[in-house]
Amino acid sequence: MLLPNLQAMCTRSACGARRRSIDCSSASVQTHRTQSLGDSPVTGNVSKSSKSILVGASIVFCLLWLSPTGTNTHAQSARPISGEAFDTWMREISNWGRWGPDDQLGTLNLITDEKRREAAALVKDGVSISLAHDVETHEAVDNPRPFTMVMGGLDDAGPSVSDQWTVSYHGYAHTHLDALCHFSHQGQLYNGVPDDSITVDGCAKLAITNFKNGLVTRGILIDIPHLRGVDFLEPGSP
Repeated sequence: MLLPNLQAMCTRSACGARRRSIDCSSASVQTHRTQSLGDSPVTGNVSKSSKSILVGASIVFCLLWLSPTGTNTHAQSARPISGEAFDTWMREISNWGRWGPDDQLGTLNLITDEKRREAAALVKDGVSISLAHDVETHEAVDNPRPFTMVMGGLDDAGPSVSDQWTVSYHGYAHTHLDALCHFSHQGQLYNGVPDDSITVDGCAKLAITNFKNGLVTRGILIDIPHLRGVDFLEPGSP
């Protein structure tokens, strides 16, 4: 069992098709910050912090991409989806109103106290498995705004040092959890919240801070190279 607030979140929620470009570097309510997942703020100070953060934790849905022989069957059968079909899905495959008109958690409502107790009961060996690797500090096509760190206190006579991190979680280089206010569709966020509720100060509703108590549930760790019978995946592997 994995405890997502210590290791990684196994699912991510999105509630629309149109991506909003939101700069949260100065937002009072961050759309990508969750202390329980081990992420640091977009900019912040931490004393003698670890120099690696969790990366690559999208593990649920991997089974949907792997056939028994390890090939990407989804990519082979992919076909364009019309806008009309997508709009239909948004209406018919929806959790809006399922937990009331004021809900801001979405399917995280399914992680009840009972589910957390069941998850904790699955622990047998108590082994902790890291999903982290070194942070990406070099600019690349998939990492246009790489992680940077500024050390403080090195020239002071005091007994301690500190570091300041700056990292843009958007994209594929760094693990992050999207808030429900990250995507909108036809002017609305999850549960019908208007997208103009998002301002330069952050998300008035559906912000990541709704998950501040942490996310603990059962998770599945999948060894993709082992399933494919190799020691590691070559660059560019699907």
